[in-house]
Amino acid sequence: MCHNVKTIAKNKQGQLSYCTDCKVYRLIFNNLQLDFSPQQLKRFKKYIDQLETEYWELRYERVVKERKIPVPSAQDNLVMIFNKHELQLLRSLLHLDTPQSMEIIDIVDINYTLFLN
Repeated sequence: MCHNVKTIAKNKQGQLSYCTDCKVYRLIFNNLQLDFSPQQLKRFKKYIDQLETEYWELRYERVVKERKIPVPSAQDNLVMIFNKHELQLLRSLLHLDTPQSMEIIDIVDINYTLFLN
């Protein structure tokens, strides 16, 4: 278990931290937890930065689900999928962007189905 963990970046979907004892980066994003060596994090960041969101959204435009951007993992049978907004938040974490504490939220930030009765 890591004891000397430092949070590097944080947003409403997750956080990126670093353990100085283990020399491991831990990315927690939504319900995912990914542990990276410094080199693995660098490669993952490069891959995420090069993803063409428009291509994947067009390719899967007929898919009913909102998440259409695949990110393969080292495990052959596991692919993570994101929507455009989630990918933007993931990129901000990887670029060590932490929003200010008094951030104004947008209507799209509220994940709630409103029923008018």
